[in-house]
Amino acid sequence: MKISLTNQIKLRISICILLVIIGIPYWFYTGGTLLGLIALRLFAMFIHTVGSIGNHRWLAHNSFKPSSFGARFMLISIVMNGLEKPLFYSITHLAHHRHVDTELDPHTPVVYSFWDMFWGRYGTKLKTGYIVPKHFLRNKEAMFVHNHFWKLVISFNVLLAIIDLPTALLFTPVNFLGAWIGANIVNYHGHNGHKGREQIEPINMAHWWAFLISFSGEENHKNHHDAPSCYHFEGNGRKDPARWIVEYILMDKDRLKVA
Repeated sequence: MKISLTNQIKLRISICILLVIIGIPYWFYTGGTLLGLIALRLFAMFIHTVGSIGNHRWLAHNSFKPSSFGARFMLISIVMNGLEKPLFYSITHLAHHRHVDTELDPHTPVVYSFWDMFWGRYGTKLKTGYIVPKHFLRNKEAMFVHNHFWKLVISFNVLLAIIDLPTALLFTPVNFLGAWIGANIVNYHGHNGHKGREQIEPINMAHWWAFLISFSGEENHKNHHDAPSCYHFEGNGRKDPARWIVEYILMDKDRLKVA
């Protein structure tokens, strides 16, 4: 029996929540320290940001040319985050840009509530109006990761669990939940869904949940929609904390197509 996309997402969210609930007390039960947990999560947040840059700025928008190291680092981080198959991410994200805040937008507060998006009740309009990015299809390494994504995710987590189970319980599950919740915050609040109308606006970082997106630059959602092919999201008095990661760690030396 084939499981629907919505039920697949619900299952993954539920499993990750359960693993985190088990993982936090288990971390301390097995001798883990608060300082160690903070260090683990800081490293995991960095991996989350690199994976986000890879999915969004590189594979979806092709906004910069990575070095060989940068490309592999982003693909590995995408696997470690376990969010979703990267080509599916690119297709849905480009459909969002092409049909922003219309019924063909796969995640818009004009059509869906925050909880609709959170539980995966979106994407039903992808049968029409979507784009398969040719630059992605030409990227053999990215296509390998896409075609074998779940095998790679499962293999990484099994190997990590064999090496250190407490770390495994609090790495990919937390990264997945953080990335998923953060993406839905951006798609909902970045499009003014909380006010019941469609309008792309800068996200108010005074909200309690702002820490989920504050380190990735995704809070500058309006800047990104204004210049989607630009590798950084700075402008209108806002800084992009992920810009230095792109420029100094991931980008090829001949830099970028769009300055």
